[in-house]
Amino acid sequence: ALRGDVDGAAALAERGLVVARRAGEVMPLLRATCGLGLVRWAQGRRAEAVALLEENAALVAPSLWGGGKAAYFLGWFALHE
Repeated sequence: ALRGDVDGAAALAERGLVVARRAGEVMPLLRATCGLGLVRWAQGRRAEAVALLEENAALVAPSLWGGGKAAYFLGWFALHE
């Protein structure tokens, strides 16, 4: 239903990040920071996108999978700059 509706996706992702921060659990924060980071990129808000993905990477520093995922998106962002 949100296909192509970047602003609608942003509103949902922003709410998700608020809820994730309140919950204080790592997994919801990982999903929310990554998701909103990708939405911010799609909105052209590059600095915010990078900051969210860097936060994501810091949350999962001990995890190979999580760090790899954040590094992938950060690298993708850099490639397209």
